Amino acid sequence: MFSRRSNESQDAKKTILVVDDARATRRLFRRALEECGVEVLEAEDGLIALDVVRSGSHIDLAMVDWHMPNMNGLEFVQELRKNKAYDGIKVVMVTAESDMQNATQAMAAGATDYLIKPFSKKLLLQKLNTMGLDLGS
Repeated sequence: MFSRRSNESQDAKKTILVVDDARATRRLFRRALEECGVEVLEAEDGLIALDVVRSGSHIDLAMVDWHMPNMNGLEFVQELRKNKAYDGIKVVMVTAESDMQNATQAMAAGATDYLIKPFSKKLLLQKLNTMGLDLGS
């Protein structure tokens, strides 16, 4: 489900981990991100996402759904931030809930940013570019 880089030309490629229990949502993210030259790794819940991170795969950013079985997005962020080795991984919490209390809770747990569903590809790219990923428009 995930791969490691093997040559220098791929080293400049950004890698984003998409964590969502909905296969269709992961597919939408994959399509939009791969069109921008991003390598996409996927996980269907926070537990699997932690396994991907711990596998040693280089990850620039994780797009994490809030509501998932086994380990939700907030729990994933909390676990990720317990290990300083993963401080370089930016995390965008993705949810259909627009409650600012949720955004505040996610940011307090260590999320870098917050994205409310539904969103356009343009908004997604703007958000990622603002975070320094430079994916174009």
